[in-house]
Amino acid sequence: MSVAVGFVLGLVSGVALAFLLTFLEPVQRRLQQKGRAAFKEDPVYVHVETDRAVIWAGLPPWISGRYFFDKALPDDDPPDACAHWSAWSQERDGRPCGEFELLVTIQAKLDAVVVVNTPIVRIVESREVDGVTATCLAAGGASMNPRRFEIDLDGSDPPMVEYTDGGPGASGPVGFSLATGDVEQFHLWVRAEGRFEHTWSLELPMIVNGRDVRMDLGTFVMVGSGAAASEHLWQGEWQPYETPTYE
Repeated sequence: MSVAVGFVLGLVSGVALAFLLTFLEPVQRRLQQKGRAAFKEDPVYVHVETDRAVIWAGLPPWISGRYFFDKALPDDDPPDACAHWSAWSQERDGRPCGEFELLVTIQAKLDAVVVVNTPIVRIVESREVDGVTATCLAAGGASMNPRRFEIDLDGSDPPMVEYTDGGPGASGPVGFSLATGDVEQFHLWVRAEGRFEHTWSLELPMIVNGRDVRMDLGTFVMVGSGAAASEHLWQGEWQPYETPTYE
């Protein structure tokens, strides 16, 4: 075979291979998409954080906390920082009282366009309780106003959910584009003022790359601020505390 003939055959083979790869690229892409659908791979991870020490990490210690216990307060000393009381109380069968915060983190496994719709909250069980609360009063400071969904467990079933972007008015839904590895976060603030302990479930409906996705984020427990017969502060020991009222 002459050099010229070999050159021509190599050129033709290269052109044919390039054409074949170009033809197969959309086919391969469709197969990958079908494979993802078959395995129900979601383009995003969703994580829910309930530890206030993590939620408010790096910020000034301006967040107070209140925690409900069924019979008696714990015998051991609570942590110095109010944000650390949530994990401490949970380890001792305490529950958030009056207010409860969650931080939702969405991280992209693949490039994604995400629309977060209003979370779906359902009351699983409500029961009247009577116990005691431990209250941690933090130092005063500026109020925190992150973008968040606010959930009221007292008003109706299903509870009312309202979104605010941190500004003066409510708005929504939340939408953003994520490249692989990008992260978005927002808060959920839950409140209850009655005498009931609420067990409630949380689902997060989203549109991810044009596809409906509904994430089950779990079941949570909190107690209304009016459930406790007595309230206490820690001052080297537990001391009765009466919530101040202002006229």
